[in-house]
Amino acid sequence: MENYPEELRTPPISLVSVVGCPELHQTISSFLHAEQPPINTLALPDFSKISVLAKKHKDPLASPQPVAGILKRDWLMKHRTRVSAAVAALFRADYVTGDPAQWLQTNESEDVSEDLKIALRKRAEIDTKYLITFLQNDASELRQSLTRVIRDKLSRYSEHPVSSLWRIRESFDRMGSATSLLLSGQSGKLECLSITAKIGKSFMICCQAESPASMEELPFWKFEDQVETFPTKDPGLAYSGLKVIQVEEPEPQVDLILGASNPALVGETFVVPLTIISNGHEVYSGELKINLVDARGGGLLMSPREAEPFSSGNHHVELLSISGTGVEDESQTQFDNIRKIQQSFGVVSVPVLRVGDSWSCKLEIKWHRPKSVMLYASLGYSPNSTEAASQRVNIHRSLQIEGKIPISISHCFMMPFRREPLLLSKVKSLPGIEQKVSLALNETSVLIVTARNSSEVPLRVISLSIRSDGDDDSRACSVQHVGGIPADDAPLVPGEEFKGIFSVTPKVDSPNLEVGSVCLVWKRDLKLGDFEDSGVVTEQKLPSVIVEQPPLIVSLDCPPHAILGVPFLFHIRIHNRTNLLQEIKYSLGDCQSFVFSGPHDNAGFVLPKSEYIMSYKIVPLCSGSQQLPQVSITSVRYSAALNPSAAAATIFVYPSEPEFIVGVKKQESILV
Repeated sequence: MENYPEELRTPPISLVSVVGCPELHQTISSFLHAEQPPINTLALPDFSKISVLAKKHKDPLASPQPVAGILKRDWLMKHRTRVSAAVAALFRADYVTGDPAQWLQTNESEDVSEDLKIALRKRAEIDTKYLITFLQNDASELRQSLTRVIRDKLSRYSEHPVSSLWRIRESFDRMGSATSLLLSGQSGKLECLSITAKIGKSFMICCQAESPASMEELPFWKFEDQVETFPTKDPGLAYSGLKVIQVEEPEPQVDLILGASNPALVGETFVVPLTIISNGHEVYSGELKINLVDARGGGLLMSPREAEPFSSGNHHVELLSISGTGVEDESQTQFDNIRKIQQSFGVVSVPVLRVGDSWSCKLEIKWHRPKSVMLYASLGYSPNSTEAASQRVNIHRSLQIEGKIPISISHCFMMPFRREPLLLSKVKSLPGIEQKVSLALNETSVLIVTARNSSEVPLRVISLSIRSDGDDDSRACSVQHVGGIPADDAPLVPGEEFKGIFSVTPKVDSPNLEVGSVCLVWKRDLKLGDFEDSGVVTEQKLPSVIVEQPPLIVSLDCPPHAILGVPFLFHIRIHNRTNLLQEIKYSLGDCQSFVFSGPHDNAGFVLPKSEYIMSYKIVPLCSGSQQLPQVSITSVRYSAALNPSAAAATIFVYPSEPEFIVGVKKQESILV
C-alpha cells in the first residue's frame, strides 16, 4: 500500500473554501485540520478570487461524459485539493444591512430570519443556504461557533459518496478478493461492462470495468497478483485483464465418426457411414446437421444456370438421403418423419443415447459431375434431459471427398474388312475442319466402343450396349453386338480397357443420323463387408453420322493367309451402284515381298449396276506379316481416288503349310 497515492492510502478528506475575512482563515483552518477526519481548507482573501471556484463550461464538441456513477481516475485527488464540498463566506456584522442586534441572537438559535438572509443576498450578491454566526473575541464562544459550523452545516456538503466508496474498497482490501458465481447460457467471450454495489436502501455505486492494458497510472490494478489460472485458453486475452473471459463449451464426451473410402465416382450412390458413440455423456435432443460445400471455395455445388428449374443435371453433388440403421419400430418411424433433406444440406434428429450406446446412419451422396467436396457433420445435443436448450454441446467433423470420373468412353467406326466405299462427302470435305463420320447406305460398318477405367479403384463391367434414342432411330439404323470382351462381371483394374464390337447398318439416307447412346453398367469391385451396389449406369451419346449412297465400292479378295513361294489369286472387285457408266483407272505398285503377273496400270469401264473384276496371281517372297502390292482406284467422273487401308492390304505368310488341330474340351471350341 505504501506505493499507492495518498488519496488511496488515506480516508477521504473533505475540502471547504473560506472566502473573506482573511484574518480568520488561520484560526478556522487550524480548527478544521484538528478534526477527525481532518478537513482541508481552500482560503480566498476576498470575493474577487471567487472565480476559481466557478464551474467550467465544457465544449459541446468534446468527448462524451463517462457513465453516471463511475468515478474518473483523478476524482479523489481533485475533490481533496481543487473542488470544494462547501463554501463559507465570512462577513462582518456591520458589513450587511439590518439590525446588528439580531446577529447576536443567532448564538442561541440556529434559525435565522428570512429578512437577514435577504439582506445578505443583496449585500454579498450570493445565494445563501445557511447562516451561522460566531464570536471571535471570546475563546469559548468561538470554539462553540466553529463546532456548530462543522456539525450542523458543513457536514451536509461533505463527501458522503466518497467516504462510502472508501469503506467499500477498504473492505475489499481486507478480504483480498471478491468472488461472484456466474452461469453462462452460451459459449463465447463474456465481457464485464460494469459492477454495481448497493449500500442500504438509497445508496448505489457503479464502477465501470476497464482492462489494465488501457490504464496508465493506476498501480492498484497493475500489481494485482491473485490470478492463479488463466480465465481463458487464449493467453493474450488472459493477460489483458479480467474484463473479458472466454466461456468454453463443455468438452464433448460423445464421439462422431465419419468413415468413407475415397474417392467417390460420378454416377454411383456414394455411401458415407456415420456413427455416434456416447462415451461419457447421455445424448438428449440430439440433432445431426450435414452440409456439403465446394472444397475449392466455390461455395455452390450446382451449375450457374439459376434460371433453369432444378434437375439432377444442374447439381454437381446431391445429398440423396440419410438412412438410419436398426429395427424399424415406432420411434424409428418418427425419426424418419422429421428429416429435412435438401440438395446439399440435411438435418436429422438423433434418438436418446445412454452412456455406452451408439447410433449409426448412412449418408447417401451422388456425384453428377467430378468435384471435390467438403462434408461437414455437426452434432448438437444436451447432456442432461432437464437442461435448457442453450446448454448444448456441439461436435464438428469434416471429411474431404474427391468426386472423379470412373470410366472414360471412346469409339471409332471402321469399314468392313477389305471393303472400301467411295463416299463423296469425304472428298468434298475441307482440310483442317473436323467432319462427321460418313457411313455407306445399306453397308455394314463396324463400331468399336472402348471403356477405360480412369479411376483409382478396381471396377467390374456388368454390361455394354448401344441404346437407341427412339423408335425412329431403331428403324433408321440397325445396331447389333457382335463381339468383344464378354461383359460377365468382367474385372477392370485402373488403366485397363474394355472393348465392345457392334455392327452398324444405316437404312436411310440422312445427313444427320442418330446412332444411339453407349450404355455401360458397372460397379465397384468390392471387398467383403463393403456396401453392395446393384450397378451404376453410365451413358454417353454417340455423335450423329452422315449416311449416303456410295457410287462405287471396291473389295479386295484374297485368302486369309499365304504360304511362302506358293502362288495365290488376288482379285480387285469394283461395283457400280449408279445408273451411269463409270470410267475407272487402276494401278498395282511393285513390292519387294511379292511378285505378280498382270498389268501395273490399266483403265476400264464399269457398266451400271454391275461389277468389274481385276485378277492377279501373286507369289510371296518373304514370310511373316506382309503388305500386298499397293492398289489405287480412281473414278474419272468424280475425280476421286480410293486407296485401301494398310490393314486391308496386310496378309500373313507362313514359311510352310501350317497344321491346325481342332479339339473339344468342356463343350468349348478351342483353336490351338
